[in-house]
Amino acid sequence: MTAIDYQPKKTLRWSLKMSSVVLLIIYAIGTRYYTNVPLPTDLLGYSYFLSAYVGHFGFLAIAAWLLIALPISLVIPNQWLARTLITLASIFIVAS
Repeated sequence: MTAIDYQPKKTLRWSLKMSSVVLLIIYAIGTRYYTNVPLPTDLLGYSYFLSAYVGHFGFLAIAAWLLIALPISLVIPNQWLARTLITLASIFIVAS
C-alpha cells in the first residue's frame, strides 16, 4: 500500500464499532455503581437518572474515541497497526 492510495475509511469504521463495544462495556461497569444509589420515586427524577446515566457514560466512550482512536486511525496508514493500537488503548481505558 502506498501513501497515495491510503484511505482511512475502513479503520475509522472499525474504530467506531470498537467504541460501540467499549460503550456497552462502560454501561455494564456503570450499572455496578448505580445499584448502590437509591432510585428516585417520581417520574421526573427517574427520567433524569436514566438520561444522566446514558449521557455521562456515553460521553466517556465518545471522548475516548475522539482523543485516541480518531487520531490513530488518521495518522497511521498501516491498518493492522492502527487496529492493534486502538484495541490496546481501549483495553487500557476500560481497565482503568
